[in-house]
Amino acid sequence: MTAIDIIRKIMLKIEQPKPPHEIMRKEIQLMKFKIRPVVGDIANLKKMDNQIVEILWQVGKIDEIVHRSFDDLNEDDQDRLLEYLQHVELKAQEDMRSLIRSSRSDKKSKALKIEIFKEHSEDPILN
Repeated sequence: MTAIDIIRKIMLKIEQPKPPHEIMRKEIQLMKFKIRPVVGDIANLKKMDNQIVEILWQVGKIDEIVHRSFDDLNEDDQDRLLEYLQHVELKAQEDMRSLIRSSRSDKKSKALKIEIFKEHSEDPILN
């Protein structure tokens, strides 16, 4: 397996028809994503709910694919895959920022900054 093979899997998973948002929400809960407000009222996310669900679902699916295959790659392919993932991460961050900005301009609501992280239960530090 190469980095290109994993990237291809990622692209196919993300580009295929997505499940309904309710199924995405359930999968996101299983993925153990946590959202924490840093600045502002997290209730403002409610109006962006479907878009946030879709972005988190995509990130979670990418994480699942990479987690299963990363250790099987040689060092050069790991570097290539990490470069690709940095690009994906920046795009997801920009999509979230854009979503928050567009929502703020609609109602002139106050600033909102959130932190999104994933709980890893198999992490020996947490157990």
